[in-house]
Amino acid sequence: TEELHMKGIDKVIMGFVATLHHLFFYEERNFFFLCMCILIALVTYEMSEKKWIKYVSLVPIALCAVSMLTGLFTSATDSDTWRDSRLILPVLFGSIGIICILLCMYEIVDDRRQFEIAFVLLLAGFSGRMTVGFSGIGLSSFIRTFTFLYYIILGVVACLLIRCEESARVSVREKLLVNRVVMWLGIISLVRNIFALAIL
Repeated sequence: TEELHMKGIDKVIMGFVATLHHLFFYEERNFFFLCMCILIALVTYEMSEKKWIKYVSLVPIALCAVSMLTGLFTSATDSDTWRDSRLILPVLFGSIGIICILLCMYEIVDDRRQFEIAFVLLLAGFSGRMTVGFSGIGLSSFIRTFTFLYYIILGVVACLLIRCEESARVSVREKLLVNRVVMWLGIISLVRNIFALAIL
């Protein structure tokens, strides 16, 4: 079969495509990643004075939201090869979303060493998920392969929230707003998971 004759670089690209697709265009809706994007955008809005980066922070949210509401690109990875033309736009938009998130982190974190550490951790998690392309299940890999990446994303976002809480540039009112958003996202996620378990 084609999979048996697939080269190593093809499998790496397959893992990259599948990871981007899962984060932004997952057919079952990746609510966790949407929440993380919302929190990153909120911290960026509160801590940065640059208007352009505030607009940039909205791009990942828009990608996730549009996909959730319209089902855009959700079936793109039904193909057995990354060379399928249907994958061009999802990979392009997904890559733009990741770049926007990294730009926001770069603006939020004043200590460039800390940014480099966060970047390396995210790269490790992303690379670990990409290696799923070397397995026999390819693009249709199970959700458990994202566990390590999710933990890293959660840890990085938590550090950004702590930095926002400790920043003197952010007013008490703005910090209260961030805390309330975190609380409501947590409540919504909990209720959503309870309903999901009830349906199962």
